Amino acid sequence: KYGSDPAPNSFVSSGQHSHPNYRTTTDKFLRPGDIFFCDTIQFSWNGYKSCCYRNYSVVRPPSQAAKDAAKRMVDIIYAALSECKPGKTTADMMKHWPERVNYPGPGAGNVMHGLGIQNYGPPVGMNPLSLEHPYPIKEGQVFAIETETGIGDGQGVRIEEMVVVTKTGYEVLTKAPLEIITVPLR
Repeated sequence: KYGSDPAPNSFVSSGQHSHPNYRTTTDKFLRPGDIFFCDTIQFSWNGYKSCCYRNYSVVRPPSQAAKDAAKRMVDIIYAALSECKPGKTTADMMKHWPERVNYPGPGAGNVMHGLGIQNYGPPVGMNPLSLEHPYPIKEGQVFAIETETGIGDGQGVRIEEMVVVTKTGYEVLTKAPLEIITVPLR
């Protein structure tokens, strides 16, 4: 309706399939109380990519543990963004991540990736790589910054924002409201 190109790679994870970040199709049904997140990976307009995670609770309000975890993830993202301006580096931003807060296993810590005509290009923020090999933050860069954590029983929350680096800081490009966890209407 608004001119987006087809999305080649979006997915939804829910309940016990939401942490760690499973990307395998299953026949699992959504159940009351499940947290699910949607990733609009690579929606694009004229070839320019986007990437944005938001969390939802099925029918019932989310648990306090889920709300607390989501708030922690938002706080981490915005603490990192407080360092986002030209002259800083990915190391300045990634120091705000507790080690391995998002993904278990290989590739743990990938929390920042460039957006443009290619998804997952520079700047890339990853612990511990970014701490050892910082990448410069420059005006005009566009990237997604994200994190994920578990809340028990295999469930998790995941938050992601898209930003552009300005002369003095950053501007959030994500238009989806960042309610900690949205409860859909019945």
